[in-house]
Amino acid sequence: MELSVDFQSFRPLALTLPTVSTKLNWKDYWGAIKVRWGIGRDHYRVTPGIYKVGNPNSESDVFVSANYKLSFDALRKNLGSLNAWILVIDTKGVNVWCAAGKGTFGTDNIVKSIKNTSLESIVKHHTIIVPQLGAVGVAAHIVKKMSGFRVVYGPIHAKDIKPFIQAGYKATPEMREMKFPIQERAKLIPVDLMYGKYKLLIAMAVLVFFSGLDRTGFLFSKMFETSLFPLINIVAAYLAGIGIAPL
Repeated sequence: MELSVDFQSFRPLALTLPTVSTKLNWKDYWGAIKVRWGIGRDHYRVTPGIYKVGNPNSESDVFVSANYKLSFDALRKNLGSLNAWILVIDTKGVNVWCAAGKGTFGTDNIVKSIKNTSLESIVKHHTIIVPQLGAVGVAAHIVKKMSGFRVVYGPIHAKDIKPFIQAGYKATPEMREMKFPIQERAKLIPVDLMYGKYKLLIAMAVLVFFSGLDRTGFLFSKMFETSLFPLINIVAAYLAGIGIAPL
């Protein structure tokens, strides 16, 4: 039996959905800088749900994103001039790739989000575009069976979305290849520096303390005199391990 849906009756639902801009403002850039330094990282999230880009209709594409704001922003800024829907699923503020490994960007969560947002009432085509880096956690055939929605795996990078669409929703080999140029590796350094700062301070404090020990007791003069060079070594090793090695 074929199911018939009157999409006009669901128009009020689509009208109430929030619209997001494809242009990032200074708050978005400042937030990205802070989160790269580990400031407010655990709370840098977008509310799960459906968002409008431009003026989408029941034929417009649906892109799936994690609710980590950096992932969400990377997607929406590359959808300029397009009319589309963004389905944001709750990944607990984790990016797509890591969330796919953890299971939060996965089959069950996508199916749950489709049903909770009544996505079948918004689009006719019953197709969602999932980022390739989320594929490890998403079983397309099960999503289809449980929700009725077909999964299309998009390119790795959001910047390739428009060429991907223009090519008939087909990715070139270059769009499927994940590269780690030096500028991408460098982005990981600030947050690692911040996450390890307390371990570094503890190691330095322990070193300084033991440097002041003497047969006669504890000498402050000896502490400062003998700890300088080891402290330099510890800081240098810290910077090398977190900075130079990844680069």
